[in-house]
Amino acid sequence: MFIVILSAEHPKLAKAEVQSLFPFASFSKNLAFVSTSKHIPRLASAKAAYKLLFKTTVSNLNKSVAAYNWQQHYKKSFSVTYLDPKQRISKEKQLAAIIHSSLRNPNVSLTNPTTQFTFIQNKNTVYATIPLKIPNPNYATRFPHKQPGFKPISLKPRLARLLVNLTGSTTSIYDPMCGIGGFLIEAGLMKLDVKGNDINKHAITATKKNLAKYKIKATLTNADAFSLKRKHPYLITDIPYGRNTAPVSKEFINNVLNHIATTVTKRAVIILPSTAKYSLPKKLALEGNFTYYIHKSLSKRILIVRIK
Repeated sequence: MFIVILSAEHPKLAKAEVQSLFPFASFSKNLAFVSTSKHIPRLASAKAAYKLLFKTTVSNLNKSVAAYNWQQHYKKSFSVTYLDPKQRISKEKQLAAIIHSSLRNPNVSLTNPTTQFTFIQNKNTVYATIPLKIPNPNYATRFPHKQPGFKPISLKPRLARLLVNLTGSTTSIYDPMCGIGGFLIEAGLMKLDVKGNDINKHAITATKKNLAKYKIKATLTNADAFSLKRKHPYLITDIPYGRNTAPVSKEFINNVLNHIATTVTKRAVIILPSTAKYSLPKKLALEGNFTYYIHKSLSKRILIVRIK
């Protein structure tokens, strides 16, 4: 069992992201419990992740710690972290002393421990864990203005990754209106097979430059998306709308939704203005509906749909 501490910035979206990649996950406050670590590094909403050693109650904590075999995890040095700000210092000293007494040749290191034991308190339950090492996603290096092909309406990479994950895909992703390729970049970095299209040839040129920067191979087309008939299991698209694009009509949005209904075979994530009017085709089942604030003049609606 593994525990993921989720960002509190958008808790409903964070939970939906986890559920999309881990259908049998369970939750308690900002904690997600999953059975495998396989897709944890993908999670844009994850603040930290841990491997569960055991769980106990607050009243039985010292007894449980004294009975556990810490030696099996210990290497050279250790430290203890207790994730509860009200009790952190006292609990860390107390638990470190118990663990120290159970180890052969114990060595405490507060600055650079080889082994770190983390205790997470959630109400009356305490989880004893070891932190997982997750690669730094380096989102700041992929902000839209740092890309060789730049448009100011592009979503930031953390949000783009979260939205890709909402599709639940572990194989491929297709964006019929890919713009400068923000979704394709995040999908490619997660080792998904990426396909994109845009009616604007300059957007496709920009996408090629951006993908090349990260050595991501993709299948790209420059065409009217409505003219393309190929099926795709997973789709994501952000319907163009913002200060630098013309407002889109209900008719256009419905045309996009109808096209998705005939193109997707499994699941899709559609982003559109929160004020936009639309009618969901009967072939699509709504699995999620969220609002995401972008700036004072624009919020986005995020729809998760699947084929019935």
